[in-house]
Amino acid sequence: MIAFSGPAPSLVMPRRAVYAGGLAFAVAMSQTLSAVRRMSADDVVTASLRGLELGEVVVAPGVEDASLLNAIFSAELAAFNAQSPELASRYRGN
Repeated sequence: MIAFSGPAPSLVMPRRAVYAGGLAFAVAMSQTLSAVRRMSADDVVTASLRGLELGEVVVAPGVEDASLLNAIFSAELAAFNAQSPELASRYRGN
């Protein structure tokens, strides 16, 4: 029931926010997976095992062009590596 405690007062759940959020995500993800069927479980398992053999960290069984995924991963890594402990100039006042 902690997954449904988001609206609870902070005094009730002060140290369980991350745990409650994780559970809420698991519930939402499970509901989404039940509601949206695009591929058989057998195909997903086959793709997952083959992806493991290929050394893929993320498997997207319905994406034919793997370069699209690589472009996303490269962009995410570039954004991560571009971090600085300083405030970005666009957030500084005039």
